[in-house]
Amino acid sequence: MRRTYFLGLLILFALSGCTTITGRYFQPMVQERQIQNDVFMVNCTGTVFTSSQEAQEMALYRSAELCLNNGFRYFVITDKSTNIQTHVSSTPDMVFGGQEVRSSSNPVVNLTIKCYKEKPTELKDFFDAEQILKYRLKK
Repeated sequence: MRRTYFLGLLILFALSGCTTITGRYFQPMVQERQIQNDVFMVNCTGTVFTSSQEAQEMALYRSAELCLNNGFRYFVITDKSTNIQTHVSSTPDMVFGGQEVRSSSNPVVNLTIKCYKEKPTELKDFFDAEQILKYRLKK
C-alpha cells in the first residue's frame, strides 16, 4: 500500500514538471511601434520552433496589417535586419553531478516600413498590403 502511494506520488510529481512551460515559449512575439505618421517599426522574435522564414513572413504580414489599419494600402521596407538570438543556460545535473548546459536559438526580424495611400510608382520594391493578406488567407 505504501509503495503504491509512493509510486503514485512519484508519477504525479514527474507529470507536474511537464506543465511548467507556458504558452509564451511556443508563441512567436510580434511587436510594432509607430515612429511617424506613415513609418512603423515591426519586430518579430520567434521561438526555437520558428524558422527564420516564418519569422520574416510574420513580420511582413504584421506590416501589411499595420498599413491597412492606418489607412494606407502600400508599403516599402526601408530597413531590415535578421538575426539569430542564442540563449545559454546551465542547471545542476542531479543524476550525474556537474552542470547541464542547454542552448536555444530564436530568429529575430526587424523591419522599418514606410506606408503610402497611393501606389508609389517611382519605387520598384513596394508591397500591396491587401495582396499580402489575401495570400496569407489562401495558405
